[in-house]
Amino acid sequence: KKNMKLLVALSIVSIACATQFVPIPGEMEGFSMGPTRTNYTIDVYYDHLCPDSAAAWEGLQKYFHANQYWLRVVIHIFPLPYHTFSFVVSQAGRFIQDNYPDDFISYLQFMFDHRSKYLDTALFWTMQQIKNNIAADASSLSQATFSEVLNALESDSVNNEVRVGWKYGCSRGVSGTPIHFVNGVMVPDATGFTTEQAWAHFFYSLNATKY
Repeated sequence: KKNMKLLVALSIVSIACATQFVPIPGEMEGFSMGPTRTNYTIDVYYDHLCPDSAAAWEGLQKYFHANQYWLRVVIHIFPLPYHTFSFVVSQAGRFIQDNYPDDFISYLQFMFDHRSKYLDTALFWTMQQIKNNIAADASSLSQATFSEVLNALESDSVNNEVRVGWKYGCSRGVSGTPIHFVNGVMVPDATGFTTEQAWAHFFYSLNATKY
């Protein structure tokens, strides 16, 4: 009986310790494109250094540009722990998103196109070299200065924003990238959508089922 009581007590304690409330973001999470009021919103979760995210973005951005008058896309960055430097890359992206939003897509595209630099080459650098390179790249394609980005990489508030965004993704069941939600509903099949045609077929089929 004593052993059973001890086991139950330990289980309760472990559950209590493991239970954490997701912090409420200071504002709506994600980088939004398209009309604020629309029938369809795609929420997408990407990792800056994820090859599958890069492939998914290629098709989605083409479809969005052709249909941006009615389609809203919200990009959430979800740094994966097994991409060693994805978090620090995300910090710079978050700073640009908050302060120079017109340059966020350029930063996203750059990191997708040059992800091997921070997946492979950076493994031989010191953390300071990594931060210097990120600051140099970010400032070269945005209005942000080198020192601004470098300071952002040391900022507790930017660090916390990325963490809150990641926890928000976890609360929605996100565990990898790319993940897509359409009007708040996860669409697992969309992970494999890499072309404009795939999205066109999806929305054609979605609307066809209504009639």
